[in-house]
Amino acid sequence: MTHERLSGVADRLVLSDKARRSFRDLLNEVEHQGAHITVVRYKTPAAVVVPIGWYERAREALQGKQDGA
Repeated sequence: MTHERLSGVADRLVLSDKARRSFRDLLNEVEHQGAHITVVRYKTPAAVVVPIGWYERAREALQGKQDGA
């Protein structure tokens, strides 16, 4: 699986087992370095962990599109 397949959203991919074992480190990377990490389970992207500020801006942008539609 490549970043291109994920449309360039993720800085890196992490298997779900590794994410579970090192969740605190993963959160630190996201919070302090601004990383976007895709968690993969059974060869399929299952979630993306992103900084809270990025998430809030994305929600506002989506809400604005829904309000304008």
